[in-house]
Amino acid sequence: MIHFRKALLAISNVGIDDQTDPTEAKGVRIINWISIVAVLTGLPHVFTYLEIGGMGLSMVQVTTLLFLLSALLWNSRRKYNIAKWMVILPANLNLVLTSSVFGLLSGEHLIAIAIVLLSFVIFDLRQKYQLLIAVIFNFSAVIFLVATGHSFFGHFEIDESALEGAYHTNYILTYIIAVIIAYYFIKISNKQVDDLIVKSQEELETIFNHSYDAIFLVNHETYKVVACNPAAVHLFETESEEKLIDTPLFGWRKYELK
Repeated sequence: MIHFRKALLAISNVGIDDQTDPTEAKGVRIINWISIVAVLTGLPHVFTYLEIGGMGLSMVQVTTLLFLLSALLWNSRRKYNIAKWMVILPANLNLVLTSSVFGLLSGEHLIAIAIVLLSFVIFDLRQKYQLLIAVIFNFSAVIFLVATGHSFFGHFEIDESALEGAYHTNYILTYIIAVIIAYYFIKISNKQVDDLIVKSQEELETIFNHSYDAIFLVNHETYKVVACNPAAVHLFETESEEKLIDTPLFGWRKYELK
């Protein structure tokens, strides 16, 4: 079990070191996992194609899986953008291949939903042009399937019960992937909000502690001092902050108002 966990961790961290930006590292891990999961889920189709007599289909599927697997190699060489495309393009190709063979009744085309959501996860919103291209690829694949609806490798007889099982499997798989991606977006959004809050607090603390002007935090009901900065202690010539806290604000005037 320990060796298995180490292997999973090693796969997850391909292309990541101490110099990798934390935000970039998350995207790299996602690509690594997607490539492995996609290969594992797509591998059974190779044997299915062989059983129905589709040698050409099997070769195309193997090639597609090799491209998906190459994402790990590109990540290891810090070619992160190439790795992203090595996931998106083969995923769309695999979508067209499996859907055209098994037909739309198999539900293979439902994976298109997961792929388009995946594009938003892989590509940062700042990479809007690459994201747009990825979405166009996905949309083109779906339109191609609807327009053709058949395989270019010949006609294959697929058992109806197998099609029904494939549909339910793909429906559940697509749903799970969509939920995981939605959770990822929520988690990232919450972290970004938390980071902004922490950053704002740090900036306010810096201003509060290093300002040359006296700054008081006052209870709005009692008008008593709750906290003050070092400059207040210095300007009002008190021994410490405790001398100012819990005293009326208007009682601290260095010079009488006239």
